[in-house]
This record gives sequence, C-alpha cells and structure tokens, in this order.
Amino acid sequence: MQEIDKLFDLREKSIEDDLIVEDLTQKILQLLQKHQPNLHVDYVIESLTKLGFAPNILYDDNGHFAIVESYLQSLSNKSPENQYLAFQIQKDDWKNSIRTALTSYIFDILKGS
Repeated sequence: MQEIDKLFDLREKSIEDDLIVEDLTQKILQLLQKHQPNLHVDYVIESLTKLGFAPNILYDDNGHFAIVESYLQSLSNKSPENQYLAFQIQKDDWKNSIRTALTSYIFDILKGS
C-alpha cells in the first residue's frame, strides 16, 4: 500500500507531463491488480477513482455482483443531488463476490490499455 501511495504522490507532482502520468497510472494499476487480494476493497476502489475511473458496484438480488463503469447519467453538479443512473450489465460481468468483480474490473482496464 505504501508503494502505491508513493506512486500517487509522484503522479500528483507530475500531473503536467502526460507521459509520466500515464506511466505511473499503469504502474499503479499493475500494483493494484497484483496486491488487490490483500488490500481493503474500499482502498482499491478509492485508488481507481483517483486515477479517473468510475467503478460502480451493483448487486442483482441473487448473490451476484458487478463492477462497471459505463452508464447513462443525468448531468450533475459537484454537490450531491438526486440522479438517474442506468446501467447495462453483460452476463459475464456478474461475479459471485465483490472481490472477484473487482479483479475482473481491473483486468479489463489493463487489457484495454
């Protein structure tokens, strides 16, 4: 966790250099993927949001979880307000635990990079 936090600090200091930020983002994602089983789920999700991702945890009432980013949202302000969100979940996105869904979500991010 300390290694990840140090990379976040370095990323923040280098925010003007896109190449450095992208490199540090990839390193952080790889460390999150590697150490994710030993990190608190909230730490991993909050780390992803710091990188600009918007993970949404969904539950289907049948014991399955999905973490997705694509959704339709009404335009929002910076302050919390009532919002309408609509998600389309693919069958393969449903997992038996939040941890498994998170592992899949990070894998998909790295695969798309």
